[in-house]
Amino acid sequence: MKRLRLCFVALFGLMSINTLSAQTYSKGKEIKKADVNFTELANDEKIHPWPQRQKPPMAEGDEGELDRPYHAPADPSQVFEYKRVVEAAASSHRRFTSLPGSPAPNDSFLSTKSDGTAIPPDTHGGVDSNYCVTAINTTIHIQTRAGVNVSSVSLDHFWASLLSHGTSSGGTFDPRVHYDPLIHRWIMVADAYGELAYNMLFIAVSATGDPTGTWHMYSVATDGSGATWVDFPSVGFNQKWITITGNYFSNSSGSFTSGVAFVFNKAGIAAGSGASYTKVMESSSFSLAPALTYDSAETSMFMIENYRGSSGQLKLWKIAGPVGSPTITAVGNPSTSTHWGTSGASGADFAPQVGSSHKLQTNDDRTNNFVQRNYNLWCSYTAFFPSSGPSRSSVMWWQIDTTAHPLQVGLIDDPTGAKFYAFPSIAVNKYNDALVGFACFSSSIHPSAGYALHEHTDPADSMRPVFVYRHGQATYYETFGGSDCRWGDYSATCVDPKNDNDFWTLQESVPSTPANYWDTWWANIQMCPTPRSPTPAITPSSLCAGSTGLYSVIHDTSVTSYTWTVSGTGWSGSSTTDSINVTAGTGTGTVTVTGHNACGAGSVYTYLITPTPAPSTPVITTTTPACVGSSSAAFAATSTGATSYNWNVIGTGWFGSSSSSALPVTVGSGVGTIICVGVN
Repeated sequence: MKRLRLCFVALFGLMSINTLSAQTYSKGKEIKKADVNFTELANDEKIHPWPQRQKPPMAEGDEGELDRPYHAPADPSQVFEYKRVVEAAASSHRRFTSLPGSPAPNDSFLSTKSDGTAIPPDTHGGVDSNYCVTAINTTIHIQTRAGVNVSSVSLDHFWASLLSHGTSSGGTFDPRVHYDPLIHRWIMVADAYGELAYNMLFIAVSATGDPTGTWHMYSVATDGSGATWVDFPSVGFNQKWITITGNYFSNSSGSFTSGVAFVFNKAGIAAGSGASYTKVMESSSFSLAPALTYDSAETSMFMIENYRGSSGQLKLWKIAGPVGSPTITAVGNPSTSTHWGTSGASGADFAPQVGSSHKLQTNDDRTNNFVQRNYNLWCSYTAFFPSSGPSRSSVMWWQIDTTAHPLQVGLIDDPTGAKFYAFPSIAVNKYNDALVGFACFSSSIHPSAGYALHEHTDPADSMRPVFVYRHGQATYYETFGGSDCRWGDYSATCVDPKNDNDFWTLQESVPSTPANYWDTWWANIQMCPTPRSPTPAITPSSLCAGSTGLYSVIHDTSVTSYTWTVSGTGWSGSSTTDSINVTAGTGTGTVTVTGHNACGAGSVYTYLITPTPAPSTPVITTTTPACVGSSSAAFAATSTGATSYNWNVIGTGWFGSSSSSALPVTVGSGVGTIICVGVN
């Protein structure tokens, strides 16, 4: 197998090489490709469950501290410093206290739970108009946008057709999944065979917009010599390319050697015809993050890296040129006077939790995602403060232009050190509103999932107060026998493609049971929230055919009008307020109500009403007969459904009155007539 693999590399791996500065370029293509159908895999897995196998965690928690390349002082002409963040960082907890809180989610729901075989989950996911797709180290899980489970496949099973060496020697890890609205397709990426000579990158693109259908997938050998392997893949796309970046590590010493970018021809991958690429090795870069480019006219792709936190610097790169011959150039160093540390406590477990002295990994300050929107660039990462001897982890976010000039730099930070935040991801909508999702830690809560919002009308650098949408239910400590209690290593936040306005975020939390298991939760945040489903206020206890009853809902102050619909034989009623008079017909009637506001129609509440039937004709019996010469008599009535009775006594000298089923009667002369009607 090793000889065969080397033959593939000789054929496809190195077609041309040239060197620019610290960069090495080479061209190649996939060593294997396949088409798989997600639903078929899911159905097969129901019949033949994929074996569970504990996956050894990769050591991201220590890489940044031990192996990150040293960066000499940057060229001052390429440093673009941002001053305003000095004030924001020092007084963010005071300066922005007037901002409203980040809004509660319109909906949140469980995505996946740990099966006990992987730490961390490497939480990632994407959303389209129909589905939420979660990709973690154990599973790929597809749900509706309401949280209804559709299908799931284990991560190794999804990529099984590319796993030439099986799974006993590593299998797949570090998954990423994105919905690309430029081509209305899904993109999935994973690493395979970590710390091994035959390390590979896997990439798949859905054949249509339906993630439950067919996927075109490809495997790429990361190093034909087997000397290094690629860790921590990150994904970007634009109209021309899909770019996967990562970090090369030596298989012999374990040390970092260089950053790398595989720049793929997007059209070929999407068509299923092949995965040709240009590979660029950049010896001075660590954890390059390529941009998810939502500007359809953008011909370049940008990449960002956390360059030197001790000097408050990032580094911006640009990929440009023809599809098959891209070049990478350094644009400049966005800079701020706020400086941060690379990691906490030399990479040790760092973030506190309630109920346990065990802390959790917050890894390092690498940039986990990068977005281009409205021709500006946004990124977020975990930052450690103070920069020397950090005592807390926080979230730092930037908006920069494509020439590397900072526009905004903000913090999600608790200067008291009580609250820790980590593993952020950022998304930006068409209005330049930004949402950052992240993990929340403190000594007073279990590990939890939260987010914070910046609206484009908010003050520059500001972020609204954090909203925790999924509170952890228990303490968490799991190391698989190692030294680190792993969390993360990243998360996902994206814009809703249905309206290009709302947001979704996927974060990690802790369930109540089993002990030391993680779970992942989606949240949907509506920027212009439609009304929730109305709550009933007045509902008649019964309604008879032909009668009218009042129905109402608790008024929602966000609602400007209501729509009521009444259906069923003989049923009627109409209203645009929070109440309605409904006239009952025969048989079951259906009454629905929906609230409306400037954002549209909300969820529907439905009444199913079965009218109370009219009482049956009473049957009258004599309990004391009206005999000749008697002065009194008694009668009784029975009627199905009657709650009371109307009696009428007619005849000379006859008299009687009652509303119950019993009637005492004074007997007169001649014939008397007794009439009874059942009432409800």
